[in-house]
Amino acid sequence: MVALTPRVWGVHSNGRRDKAVANAHRVDRTRQAKCDPSVFLTTAGVCVIVVLVRGEAPLATVWPGRRWLAALDALLWPAVSLTFLWRVEARPGIVGAVGVAMLGRWALRRLHRALARNERYRFTSWVWGRWLVLVLGLGLALRWAVLA
Repeated sequence: MVALTPRVWGVHSNGRRDKAVANAHRVDRTRQAKCDPSVFLTTAGVCVIVVLVRGEAPLATVWPGRRWLAALDALLWPAVSLTFLWRVEARPGIVGAVGVAMLGRWALRRLHRALARNERYRFTSWVWGRWLVLVLGLGLALRWAVLA
């Protein structure tokens, strides 16, 4: 297995070109077998890592009332999560306190994005609500099928 050092990327940490990349045509073909299978190989035997990055989502159109609806949505989901956390019958102790703090921070971040950067806010109710309605509809259909 080849260690992933700055040489694998083709440039030393001090900025000079790597001899292994400059002389790639001289690399022995047996070196390819020593590379990790999760790393792709070029024809010269140099290991290359492929990184795939998702692009940014396009900006949403801002319409009248979207800011207040986004603020409501931003506070609704952390409040629902907090309700489930409080309903735990066992004493959550420090885990519960950390959970409440994290939910509070999550709510503040979402509220800031909903009010200050409204074009970047994505409605959680729309993203998760669709799946929730689908599962509830499937449950109702199964219930009616069993009763019939």
